[in-house]
Amino acid sequence: MSNKMWGGRFATGPDAIMEEINASIGFDQRLFRQDIAGSIAHATMLAETGILTQEDRDAIVAGLNEVLAEIESGSFTFSRALEDIHMNVESRLREKIGDAAGRLHTARSRNDQVATDFKLYVRDTIDTLVVQVHTLQLALANKAEDEAQTIMPGFTHLQSAQPVTFGHHLLAYVEMLGRDAGRLLDARKRLNESPLGSAAPAGTPYPINRERTAEQLGFDRPTANSLDAVSDRDFILETPAAASDLRHAFVALCRGNGDLELRPIRLRAPLRQIHHRQLDHAAKTQSRCRRTGPRQDRPDSGRTDVADRGDERPTARLFQGYAGR
Repeated sequence: MSNKMWGGRFATGPDAIMEEINASIGFDQRLFRQDIAGSIAHATMLAETGILTQEDRDAIVAGLNEVLAEIESGSFTFSRALEDIHMNVESRLREKIGDAAGRLHTARSRNDQVATDFKLYVRDTIDTLVVQVHTLQLALANKAEDEAQTIMPGFTHLQSAQPVTFGHHLLAYVEMLGRDAGRLLDARKRLNESPLGSAAPAGTPYPINRERTAEQLGFDRPTANSLDAVSDRDFILETPAAASDLRHAFVALCRGNGDLELRPIRLRAPLRQIHHRQLDHAAKTQSRCRRTGPRQDRPDSGRTDVADRGDERPTARLFQGYAGR
């Protein structure tokens, strides 16, 4: 039988064109870590509920860790005939530990398995992106502190406006990136429910413990509805949409947020010696704000310089609030 996965009443395997269409291993092999982590959690739960013997569980976990090491080392050979990452891993596991590998698939389907793998992969990607965003925020905040005395023209409608500091300009990007990280974390919170145990697609008669597998994999809870769990792909659309805002922020950062030219000037003389027209404009703006008070929708209205705070705002305090978003 050439078709080892499906077999049944068919005397031969699928045509080559169908194998080409059905095989996803060229794409989903990158899910190997998540697939193996989900299988270890599932096997552990099956042993804890008495569905699987402890001996089988230990053999499965040891074998899966060996498969993981092979893939990470580059010695693992992926097979298109086995279609996807799940069957590639399980086939290799069977070669290592024998029939116990087949019992790993008890009380689950490739439907809930791929949904779980994909959620874990997207969640890991979000975590990596958020760390990178916060690292960039901190770098910008450090640079902003260094440039707290560097005067540059602000821009409005692509024209020079009142003077600001280069540090104040950089902190605008810290705020933008903070919102981007917040959108990613919001998407993460929504996706962080475990589909494992939903099977295909109406659950399983085995007395499994979905809360236990969700806990092992770091999910907040199991999904509430098995039909929705195996068909949900909203998180796959939402996360790239949230991440696309990062691209816009990076483009803005590279291009100066639409400014035609950034001309920061290191302050070597008292502020009063800077071009009198800019100072006059800034003074009038500050005077107007003192009379009327700051606009409610713009708390910093009239403030042309963050240098007044000087050393009173070290980087740790400058950055306070961003890392926790």
